[in-house]
Amino acid sequence: MSAPADKDRRRGTRHLACFPIQERAEDAKPPRTAMIRELSVVGAQILTQTRREPGDELHLSLYIEEGREPRDVTAKVVRCERRTDGGVWPYLTVVEFVEKLSDLEAEIKAMAEQQEKIFGPPSSRVPKG
Repeated sequence: MSAPADKDRRRGTRHLACFPIQERAEDAKPPRTAMIRELSVVGAQILTQTRREPGDELHLSLYIEEGREPRDVTAKVVRCERRTDGGVWPYLTVVEFVEKLSDLEAEIKAMAEQQEKIFGPPSSRVPKG
């Protein structure tokens, strides 16, 4: 049986929303800066410096709303893969939030819309030539 397509695995609308976060694992190391690439109320794609294993628990501080304290959430790693383009954040880590961020859906969508005006649509929505 083949793996489900990405769209079949999604349980929430993903929004392109590039912004920094802090991520902490249970390994007692200091928090690391990471970058949200896509965000929904149920989870996120995060660009990270550290490889994480599926099932690892992460504590994330999300800086979603300007001028407000970060939103602290707990997430479980779904998968982690090394990126071919490397860079500052060599891993793409996909997480699912322990509790949905339903109360932030409007803010997440607004941030994505604002960033799309500046940077254009996410690559997943650009027509292939």
